[in-house]
Amino acid sequence: MEVDERPTEQYSDIGGLDKQIQELIEAVVLPMTHKEKFVNLGIHLQK
Repeated sequence: MEVDERPTEQYSDIGGLDKQIQELIEAVVLPMTHKEKFVNLGIHLQK
């Protein structure tokens, strides 16, 4: 999946969904930004 342009919205713009935002960050963002940490723990990431 490719994004044509960077979204201007931020997580803080989404009100009342703090738990869901945290789960999204843990499940999607962290594995993409810190792949080596997950690999070191033996967690195999989906492509």
